[in-house]
Amino acid sequence: MEEIKSPILLFNSYGIKSIDMDIIPPQLSAQAQNTEVELDAKFSKEIIKLNDKNFAVDLSVEILGNDSNSKKVIDLKICMEGYFELVGDLTEKEFENNLNINAVSILFPYLRTAVSTISILSNFSRIDIPPMNIIQWFELEK
Repeated sequence: MEEIKSPILLFNSYGIKSIDMDIIPPQLSAQAQNTEVELDAKFSKEIIKLNDKNFAVDLSVEILGNDSNSKKVIDLKICMEGYFELVGDLTEKEFENNLNINAVSILFPYLRTAVSTISILSNFSRIDIPPMNIIQWFELEK
């Protein structure tokens, strides 16, 4: 029987660090005419060392939406911050994987939910960010 190892990465808490949104009310935008809005999302992350074992990971998204006339109808920026603790002595690869991949993978569903909720509460159509391959994103960033 294989021994169960204790986790290397502990997820302590998270919170929304900032929300910034500019929106044209639906009755004044292309949504009123049932015109498609083209959305473009840009993601970023930042790792902040708090001490030797504790880190904050900021995960941000900016979503821009234009109507069929290329007029901006939404600009939504959300930054979430998660607090993590690394347990044990880690190799550089374990450190990199746990903060850049695992921590981001843990925070990503919370960011998706925040985007959905904020877009619905603003009386804009719900914006659903699809699941994302965090490993692939991290490899593309290198």
